[in-house]
Amino acid sequence: MRHVNNSFTFLVVFLAFGSEPLQAQEEPVPARTAYGGVVTAATLPPDYTVTTIPLRQGKELLGTNLVVRKGRDASKVLIMVQHMDLQTDALKRAAMKAFVNGIIDLLSSTNMKLVETKFPDAATVDLKTRIRPKLKYVTADKKNVYVEFQIFFAQDGYAVAVIADNNEDLKTLSQWAETVGPAPPEGQTASRKTAGRPQPQAQHAKKNYEGLILAAPLPAGFQMTNHPMRNGARLLGNTLAVTSKNTSSRAAVTVENRDLPTDDHKRTAYKAYVNGTAQALAKTGATLAHQEIPNPATIDVTKRTPVKLTYKTPDGRDLYIDMRIFFTRNGYNVAVCADNKEDLKTLTQWASTITPLTKVPTQISERPRKLSR
Repeated sequence: MRHVNNSFTFLVVFLAFGSEPLQAQEEPVPARTAYGGVVTAATLPPDYTVTTIPLRQGKELLGTNLVVRKGRDASKVLIMVQHMDLQTDALKRAAMKAFVNGIIDLLSSTNMKLVETKFPDAATVDLKTRIRPKLKYVTADKKNVYVEFQIFFAQDGYAVAVIADNNEDLKTLSQWAETVGPAPPEGQTASRKTAGRPQPQAQHAKKNYEGLILAAPLPAGFQMTNHPMRNGARLLGNTLAVTSKNTSSRAAVTVENRDLPTDDHKRTAYKAYVNGTAQALAKTGATLAHQEIPNPATIDVTKRTPVKLTYKTPDGRDLYIDMRIFFTRNGYNVAVCADNKEDLKTLTQWASTITPLTKVPTQISERPRKLSR
């Protein structure tokens, strides 16, 4: 756990005083490849290729499908991109159902039997996160086939479906699928079909920051710097520092690289994030005036956990700390530090738009049936 505490010592010193460690250096964003002009992702696993299939109605491009597979192997990834401006939650929920039902219809036509389903509650699922339905089929020769979805929304609707007949392929392809994200909107020149009331898209499009997160454009006057966290040559994670020359208020997005495979790992990380922040601030001479810290034993690690702290600095200033902690396979801590309520509101509103490129998993309920249309 030593690297967690070291990382958060830097984070808190940065938040409170804006100082930066000497070893912090900007480094190039890891290479990502554009596929079909609609998504970006890491390099394909060895021997896999991608085929792009445009879906048209006359001259109008309704969507794009990509098929990732190795030769004639049964395991594959299907990426479905729906080119519609899904401007309401109702449209997104309908698209989510359509994606899942489309795969169910496709696989059912091959005489496989659907034996297990895990669906999120379509009425309550958080549409800002990556949604993860799961299916299990049995073939006529009693072989298991696993389907794992990752459904998310940007300007378009995206469904990444990993279909595998063995655990090794499932793991390999799921790890690659985690890296799939939307291509920049300006790279899409095809005509679009609009659903609902037209609105200017550029104002609402999320940006890709350093290959780590998606979020709204930074508030006016703020800029971002990437600070890698290292232990010798080993990259432990990154802190994205958001600062402005016009205010001492700031934000930091810290992303750990280590794998957190179980709920217990995530609860331990949560405690380390909170305790590391509190201990480091105490060392600066600030005194805790108010705290809102959810119990680690009862937090839902599939959702964002808010932590609010108020400190008094040695010179009498109020210092507001707003943390949003969440997990994929890694840990994310979005921390805002502000010395006035106006900056606090501005930065927390921006922070609320953050989603990792590996989105926060949602709680999945068991329901062995097809999603209703």
